[in-house]
Amino acid sequence: MNISKNQIWVLIAIVAIGVIALVSDVEIKVEIGEENYASFQECDLRENQKCPAGDNVCGSTVYGYCETLDYPEQD
Repeated sequence: MNISKNQIWVLIAIVAIGVIALVSDVEIKVEIGEENYASFQECDLRENQKCPAGDNVCGSTVYGYCETLDYPEQD
């Protein structure tokens, strides 16, 4: 099995990236699911801004979605 110089450099790079990832304190965080909104009003505003057709078409859907989320207690 003959390995070319390019393949050797690729293997060295992959090993180096793996070692760096193991010894570094970099944390990769992936969140899937709902947004973290501070209040119902913020949720309603942000979700309606995402709606391509505007508030008239998806306003009731957004309202229902925002009602299902848990918000921190407001003082």
